Amino acid sequence: MEIQALHDLFLKSKGIATDTRKIEKGQLFFALRGPAFNGNQFALQALEKGALAAVVDDRSTSGENSRLIHSPNARQALQDLSRYHRQKSKATLLAVTGSNGKTTTKELIHAVLSQKYPTLATAGNRNNSVGVPLTLLNLTVKHRLAVVEMGADRQGEIGRLCAIAAPDLGYISNFGEAHLEGFGGFEGVVKGKSELYDFLRSEDKRAFVNLDDALQVRQSQGLKRFTFGQDSRADVVFRYRKNQAFAELAYRDMAIPSRLVGQYNIPSIAAAVAIGLFFDVELDKIQAAIQAYVPDSNRSEIVDRGGYQIILDAYNANPSSMRASLNAFKAQRGRKWVILGDMAELGDASPKAHQSIVDLLRALGFAQAFLIGNRFYQTHTRGAENVKKFKTYRDFRKNLESRVVNARFILVKGSRSMVLERVLESI
Repeated sequence: MEIQALHDLFLKSKGIATDTRKIEKGQLFFALRGPAFNGNQFALQALEKGALAAVVDDRSTSGENSRLIHSPNARQALQDLSRYHRQKSKATLLAVTGSNGKTTTKELIHAVLSQKYPTLATAGNRNNSVGVPLTLLNLTVKHRLAVVEMGADRQGEIGRLCAIAAPDLGYISNFGEAHLEGFGGFEGVVKGKSELYDFLRSEDKRAFVNLDDALQVRQSQGLKRFTFGQDSRADVVFRYRKNQAFAELAYRDMAIPSRLVGQYNIPSIAAAVAIGLFFDVELDKIQAAIQAYVPDSNRSEIVDRGGYQIILDAYNANPSSMRASLNAFKAQRGRKWVILGDMAELGDASPKAHQSIVDLLRALGFAQAFLIGNRFYQTHTRGAENVKKFKTYRDFRKNLESRVVNARFILVKGSRSMVLERVLESI
C-alpha cells in the first residue's frame, strides 16, 4: 500500500495499536517483531477484536483477510507513516535527548509550554524507534508545539530518529556515562547524542544550549543557538541557589522553586524556563508550571513512608547520575541511609565504575549504605564500615528485616533491571 493510502486509512482510524491486549475497536494494528515476540501471530486476533486493519510482514501467518495490509517490514511502515504524518503537521517540533534527566527535562518543558500553547509531548519515556513514531502520530491540527524525547543506546539511533521526526529545534541535557557498552565508551556517547546537533546543523535549525556545559558548547559549534546558564554571555542568565532541599534558581528578581530534589536537577529547570522565555511564555506562568510539577515514575520521586522520607530514583542509573544523586543527598540535613543497585550496560567499564561509587560512598560517610547486585558485590569496601554488600535483593531484604531503620532520609537508586522500588514494601 502506498504511504498516502496508508495515511488516509490512519486518519479514518482511532489511532495506532501494537499490542492486542490493549487494542481498541477502530484502531490500526501494526504487527511488530522483537527478539521475543512476533506481532504477526496476533494480527487476526487484532482484527477479531475490532481493528480497522492490520499491517503485517509475514504472509505465511496472515491468511487472505481483506483487512490485512502486507508490508516488507511493519516497523518500517510505522516509521514511514509517522514521517509522512509529521510532514503534514504545522507544529514546531523540539527534540530532547541526553544521557541523564531527559525525561524530567521533557516533562518540565511540556509543563511550561502548555501554559500558552496546545503542546504534544512524548508519553512517559517512549523515546525509541517505535515510541517516537507513535508520538508523532498523535499530532493533530490543534497542536502548535511538540516536545519529543529521543533515546538511544548506540550510535546512529538519534540520527535515524531525527530523520523521522525532522525537529525544528533541539536540546541535549548532557553527555554522561550511560549505555557505555552500546556506544563504545564515553566518546561514543558524545558522538551518538551529538547526532541531534548534526541534524540541526544540516537543516540550518536552532539548538538550545547550556552555556555552563563546555562539552555542549563545543559540540554545538556552527549552529544557531539560544543559550542559558550562569554565564553572563548567555541569552538567559540565571542564578542557581545552592544548599536548598529542593532545586531552585532565580531569574532577574524572581525565585523559581521546584519539587525536584538535588542540585543536579537545576539545569533541567533552567532549560525549561529558557525555552519558555524563547516562546514568549509569561514568567509568572513559567514559575507556576515549574512549582506545580511533581516527579513520579520512580524518578526522584519523594515518598513518605512510616516516618521516613524516601527519595525513590529507581528508574535508571549510570555512574554520572549516581554520583550526582549521592553528592546532592549528602547536602540533605539529617541521618541518611543509601540503598543502591547495580548499574547496567556499562560493558568493560563496569568494574571500575562500580568501584568508583564505593569510593565515593567511603568519602561521603553516610550513616549506612547498602549495595545490591552482583556488580557491586565484586567491589572492595575496605575502610568503609558503613557500606554493606548483598549479592541479591533477597539477601538484602533478609538483612533489612532484622534491622531498625534509624534514618530520617533514605535514597534508593539503581538501574531499571534492579526493580528497587520494591524497597518500599520492606520499609
